[in-house]
Amino acid sequence: MFVSCRRYIPLIFVFVAWSIATGLGQTVRAADEVPAPPVKHEPVKHEPLRHSQSNGWHVAESRNFRFHHHSQTTLVARLAVLCEDSRTAIRQRWLSTSGTANWSIKCDVYLYPTPAEYQQKTRFPADSWGFADLEIGNGKVWMRKLDLRSDNEARVINVAVHELTHVILADRFAHRQIPRWADEGIALNSEPATRQKDMRGWLAAEIKQGRGFTLHQLLSMQHYPQNKHLGDLFYAQSGSLVEFLLSQNSDSEEGVMRFVESSQRGLDKPLSGITLAKLESEWKAWLLNSQSGSEGGVQLAADRP
Repeated sequence: MFVSCRRYIPLIFVFVAWSIATGLGQTVRAADEVPAPPVKHEPVKHEPLRHSQSNGWHVAESRNFRFHHHSQTTLVARLAVLCEDSRTAIRQRWLSTSGTANWSIKCDVYLYPTPAEYQQKTRFPADSWGFADLEIGNGKVWMRKLDLRSDNEARVINVAVHELTHVILADRFAHRQIPRWADEGIALNSEPATRQKDMRGWLAAEIKQGRGFTLHQLLSMQHYPQNKHLGDLFYAQSGSLVEFLLSQNSDSEEGVMRFVESSQRGLDKPLSGITLAKLESEWKAWLLNSQSGSEGGVQLAADRP
């Protein structure tokens, strides 16, 4: 689960999201053995890591990241390639910007080899796996940081891609924080396809039982549900809605981003030319049909020919 808290300081706010290894059952959560999905992107030139030491940490720097670790050189080398490649691909996909343009503020990545050290150093629960920490405001990102447990290499690879998505989306939403559902839904869309499929199947079963949020509730949430089951529904519905919007928009990711920005302006008027009630009906039909092998659906009004 990814939970968020937020505090304000002059012109800057800090956004924190952390992933908790509970909920959605073993089938949906057990995606450790699945590597991050390959994504086409501009070629990334991987320069040799620059190594140093600082405040008791080994530090390895790539073009856009600083990795703070305890002699985990093999994992750091793999993460450096993954983070640079994923940063480029996600920026090109969701921000329509050059993925290879350097960040003026590098992203610091802290790796904790045990749950106990992770909890001691971050003050977050030992059963969580990582979080993204940002300072953004006045149209600029002032700080980027990932804190990750590194005692399970397969898990840290997948968590890193999810949390990195939060960091990248902040570039577009530096004036006004991205809605909770969109932040998590897009991040979930960066995860392995098998996990998304399992989550979609679980959610469809829940919706058939009459459980779930209305879209008005989902899109207006400012805080993450603390109840475990409601938290599972929140993440599953957020990911499913983004997946649905991607399938319905002729211009795909940019159309989804316009929808997100439209939702920030209010939910009392149609979004992208469609009412929430109609959108909810079409989304549910798409979700249930997807489990029977027929995804169907129609385009959002604004994107229809």
